[in-house]
Amino acid sequence: MMMKFCPFCGELLPTPEAKFCPECGERLVLPVTPAQPQPTQPQPLEQIPKDETKRPTPEELWQQAISEDEEMMHQPLQPEPAQQRASVQKVQVNVALDEDSSFTEVEKDDLYPDDDYAPEVEHEFIDENFEDELDEYAPQEQPIQNQGNQFFGSSKPSKIKKHSSGITKVWLIILFVIIILAGVAGFAGLKIKAKNAPEKAVNAFVDAVSSGDTKYVLANIETSGSGLTSADDAKKMLSSMAENLDMKKLKGHLLASQGDWVGGNDEKYNCFSLKQTKDSLFSQKFIVKISPVQLTVQTDIKDLTLYVDDKKVDAQPTDGGVVLKLAPGSHKIRATYQKYGPEYELGKTEITSFSSTENPTVSMTKNLATAEIELAGIETGLQILVNGSKTDIKPDDGFVVINPAFTGMKITVKCDQYSQDFDLAADDQTYSVDYIKELETKYPNAENPSEMTNRQLIVSLAPRFYAFYQSYLEAINRWDKKLIKNVSEAYYADLVTKMEAYNQGLLFDFHGLTFDRRSISRTIKEGELYVTFDVQADFNYAEKTDSGKWFAGGNFQTVTMHYNASSQNWEVSGTVIKDKISFSSDTFTIKP
Repeated sequence: MMMKFCPFCGELLPTPEAKFCPECGERLVLPVTPAQPQPTQPQPLEQIPKDETKRPTPEELWQQAISEDEEMMHQPLQPEPAQQRASVQKVQVNVALDEDSSFTEVEKDDLYPDDDYAPEVEHEFIDENFEDELDEYAPQEQPIQNQGNQFFGSSKPSKIKKHSSGITKVWLIILFVIIILAGVAGFAGLKIKAKNAPEKAVNAFVDAVSSGDTKYVLANIETSGSGLTSADDAKKMLSSMAENLDMKKLKGHLLASQGDWVGGNDEKYNCFSLKQTKDSLFSQKFIVKISPVQLTVQTDIKDLTLYVDDKKVDAQPTDGGVVLKLAPGSHKIRATYQKYGPEYELGKTEITSFSSTENPTVSMTKNLATAEIELAGIETGLQILVNGSKTDIKPDDGFVVINPAFTGMKITVKCDQYSQDFDLAADDQTYSVDYIKELETKYPNAENPSEMTNRQLIVSLAPRFYAFYQSYLEAINRWDKKLIKNVSEAYYADLVTKMEAYNQGLLFDFHGLTFDRRSISRTIKEGELYVTFDVQADFNYAEKTDSGKWFAGGNFQTVTMHYNASSQNWEVSGTVIKDKISFSSDTFTIKP
């Protein structure tokens, strides 16, 4: 029987035909003894004293195995029977080893890795003398551990433990180093990839802009609050960017928005910035954030309608106009007015901007016409209609003001006294109702205010206020309160208090009063008629202690006069001094 490995210790044999294992010293080939005749009576086996048995040393066993191998090499090779090349199912050896030895089940493939060395059938050692010899070396009363997994009585052999060679250890070290280097290289590659993520995102965005790739742009930008509401908006933005922007500057600006490009930030491009949406150890992701352009439309017209690229948009009111938030790029802005039916054009303009901080301003109310219609002043139940629709327009100082006014716009003035239509033109126009002429013709010297037009009334009241103001300045100069005339009792006490507080040490040289005819307005309070109008006073003044030195003076006043129905006279019921009042061109002056 030829073996490559020792069935006892699993070590490699020097030759397949070795009779002893040089590692453990166990016999591998059993001695052949002649058959003994069976005695009539059982005879005890001959015991060999332990001290008479001498086991060969490992060196002697190696030398013996090598010498036997050399002898076999000089013998002619004999073909092995086919039966010996058959696979072995199981080899069972009933042996007991030293205390230092362990029982090990041996797989067939490990015992006989080559089919040529596999015996055909299962062998059993039956030599009684050999068994006795082995029993001599067996440990006494030593229990067998894990019998289910040992060679004896096991239905399934187990593999023996093999010692790794030096070459195997070297390859394991090399493999470990390769794995470490691969991990380091992969780590470095991922870090480099993450570091280059901003530039990669910028390059992809700029390339999409250049090629007009709307789908990519919409998938890789933040559109919230940007003014972009559709793919068509994005397409227009990309077209405008490709036409108006320097792509190299755009790249620099986007990278600078993340602090990765020194000096690249450009205010003219700051509607675009790079935003990080993912940041992990080995991965980063960036998208382009779009901010809107803020456009201010200056206008004093309420209820205007704004269109951007022919789309109606909402605007946020602000001081002096409205604010639009638009997507970056080029846009056409149009304003219309359609409060009273037909849509009238207010103006149009175009802008191109990619900055969220420049805030361009346009005006949509230049050269708009204003129409004014003068009223008689005594109308009751007044209504103003525009193109046949009722409005909330109220008279302003005796005039109906239409702003803006457009050619063909029809204004209707209806009241209890009359009804009249006016067809407006596209330039500034001032109209007056026909009832003014009718009333002044009917009552040319009217004293009752209900029969007087506003023109007649202010002409009638101006001399009365002039007389009052002249008496007031004279009362100051002479310091005689009784000289004040044409003033109501309530206002008289208030006037004296002011006079004593501010004017006691002054002298006044009165030059005259200027009246704004269009400023007159009538109101009814508790059944009493009150009229207000604007006046400019002109005088010089000096200190009473130094009357040789005079100063130019004057003021603006809004005067209120009350019609005392019981006495049928007008009284000054109050004046308010103002820093400035805008007068119309319809004025007249009364001088001493």
